[in-house]
Amino acid sequence: MKRDIFDDIEELSFKDFVEMDISTFYDYIGHIMVDLNFSFHRSIRDVGDYRRIEVWKHTKNLDDYGLVWVEIVKPGNDVTKDVSYDVLRTMNDLNILKLFFFTNGGIDESSRDVLDDKGHFIFTPDNIIETLIAIKKKSELVVKPKIKRKKPKTPSGFVLIKNFLKENKPKEIKTVVPIKLIPEFRDKLIAQFEQIFELIKTIEDISNIDSEIRKKLKAYQFALLTDLLNVASLEFEDPFGWMKDDFFYMIQNLVLYIGALVEYELEEDMNHYLEEFNKRKNNLYKFEEIIEEIRKKDIERIEIAIKQLKKLSKIVIIVSIVALIVVFFMK
Repeated sequence: MKRDIFDDIEELSFKDFVEMDISTFYDYIGHIMVDLNFSFHRSIRDVGDYRRIEVWKHTKNLDDYGLVWVEIVKPGNDVTKDVSYDVLRTMNDLNILKLFFFTNGGIDESSRDVLDDKGHFIFTPDNIIETLIAIKKKSELVVKPKIKRKKPKTPSGFVLIKNFLKENKPKEIKTVVPIKLIPEFRDKLIAQFEQIFELIKTIEDISNIDSEIRKKLKAYQFALLTDLLNVASLEFEDPFGWMKDDFFYMIQNLVLYIGALVEYELEEDMNHYLEEFNKRKNNLYKFEEIIEEIRKKDIERIEIAIKQLKKLSKIVIIVSIVALIVVFFMK
């Protein structure tokens, strides 16, 4: 099970960021942006494993947008000045004044000077660690009053999914998952959910969710959107094509469940999403049953073929004997 990033955040150091992949790094960013009351709005550019550029919107001031620039540098390297200029050009093109720049490495003075301006927030590993520690400590002090659950016109999870998939289209050319890799893919994906449910178990009152737990769950919810997009870009070999829908709707219902939980939507809706999640998840474990049925049918086919061959062999032998007898008496 993957650890919660806040479990040992105090032990995190600069060197832990050196070879960190962008997915893990993005988890940290998600927690920080949620704490700053920003939510994902749209994707601008995603350059493989080293750069993501997105626009995030303030959750309270809907006219407040910020450019989130994620830059992964190779071990020992710093952010260069040309990257800084690229950031400013992008901000100018989008007419956005606020910047949240995140990097897993250092940034030299000349590059920092280019980016340094009012409303520009630069996060290097040291800043990220300090911010996460502050978030953790703040959450331990905040006590939230009970909130009455409500029935929204549109579930918050649906809105999140719709906006994300509107800006991030599945690949047109689908990646086919071979039959032999399906169980591994399923087990790894479902294992990622364990940390979410472990965190949910720590909630003492779902009508008064700790602010830090709520922020963590929203960050996990956003991370699930990438899994949803990945599944939408897959195909599964016959006879397991049906598994794509179960994978997709399993993740979708988990996003809806988390949304209903943290946004204080009706408990009956929340439980419905969880039931649907579990139903889809259980369907995925029918893979082994189907494989076993196919194996049995193949064995039956082989056994029938063997019996037919034996019968045919007997007939051939009898025919051969009759032929010999006929030839003998014809002499």
